[in-house]
Amino acid sequence: MGTFVAPDDREAVTELLRGQLEGLAARSPFYADLFAANGVDATDLRGLDDKEIILLLRAITLKNAIIDTIDIKKLYNKLQ
Repeated sequence: MGTFVAPDDREAVTELLRGQLEGLAARSPFYADLFAANGVDATDLRGLDDKEIILLLRAITLKNAIIDTIDIKKLYNKLQ
C-alpha cells in the first residue's frame, strides 16, 4: 500500500498521524470503542504502510461518506 508522502517526511507524518489517532481515541468514546474492538492502539502505528490501522481508517472514512450521502439525500427530499 503506497503513500504520497516524500520519503524524507514519512517519519514526521507518521508521528503526526499517531498523535491524531491517540487524541481521537482519548476524546471520542465511539472511536475508543471502535479501536478497541478491532485491536487497534494508536501507539502501535508503525508507519504509513501499517495495513491494519490504515484499512480501519479507510473503512471509517467510507462509512462516514456513505452516512453523509444518505443524510444529504434525506435533506434534499425534504426540500422537494
